[in-house]
Amino acid sequence: MKKFNNRSGFTLLEVIIVLIIIGVLASLAIPRLLASLETARAQEALEMFVSVKRGMEQCSAMDQPAFHDFDDCTSLAGIGISAPGTDAHFSYNPPRVTASTRIYNITAVRNTLDGGTDGDTIWMDFASGTVTRGGTSAFAGIQ
Repeated sequence: MKKFNNRSGFTLLEVIIVLIIIGVLASLAIPRLLASLETARAQEALEMFVSVKRGMEQCSAMDQPAFHDFDDCTSLAGIGISAPGTDAHFSYNPPRVTASTRIYNITAVRNTLDGGTDGDTIWMDFASGTVTRGGTSAFAGIQ
């Protein structure tokens, strides 16, 4: 009787090498994926900022058309914006206003929803048509 020695399949060493390669690739890709997800979630805050800017301009025009005084426009409800729901990625502080320079600021604070780091912020200052934005932690230098 003739014995066949046809072995097919992968050796244990080949399987281990493939698993190591997959592990290295995953360790490089996962942090980038998570960072891009946070940047995408930041769009929620940036869209809210556009609404706040529009609301602040309308509120100031109604209150003091000649001076554009934002003193009465210091809450989201006051400028006609409803607060975000419980499934929002950010909560928003009321607009802060510096009446002497006509600068107003809005800050979004990251909620822990979807693994966000509580307390990370995105902020925008609006003054005379210019916008300055910034952030902390994952949102530092956000564009």
